Parts: sequence; C-alpha cells; structure tokens
Amino acid sequence: MDEQEWELIAQVLYESRAYTLPCTVTIFEVYEDRQVTGVVERIDTAGDRLLLDISAGEARDIERIKLSDVLKAERS
Repeated sequence: MDEQEWELIAQVLYESRAYTLPCTVTIFEVYEDRQVTGVVERIDTAGDRLLLDISAGEARDIERIKLSDVLKAERS
C-alpha cells in the first residue's frame, strides 16, 4: 500500500473517531477479505491496533483489528 492510500485510510478512521461517524473497514484475511462496519473507538498506532465499535442495539461489541491488516476504509 502506498503512502497516499494509507493517508486516506487514516483520515477516514480519525474522522470516525473524532465525530463518532460509522465507517466500513476492509480487512485482509488469508482466504477472503472481510468488511466490518462500526465507529472507531480507539486507534493505537504504536500497538498496531484499531478498536471498532460494531454494537447493534444495547449490546456493546468491540472488534479488535490489526492496523497492518486494514486494506481500505470508507465512510458509511
């Protein structure tokens, strides 16, 4: 992934965190990439992880994602 693509991903993730906006993240998986939609709860670049709140209703559900596995991020 080139630097410009990573800057676009970072922008979407930071806006989701700052304004509690939902975003869809495409994650690398060995057999098939997958998409997860939610609001960014935390970005930890030093620890190479992203916490995405994918809650539905009252149950809180946090998806832990390796930043290095993120292929794409889009506003939902």
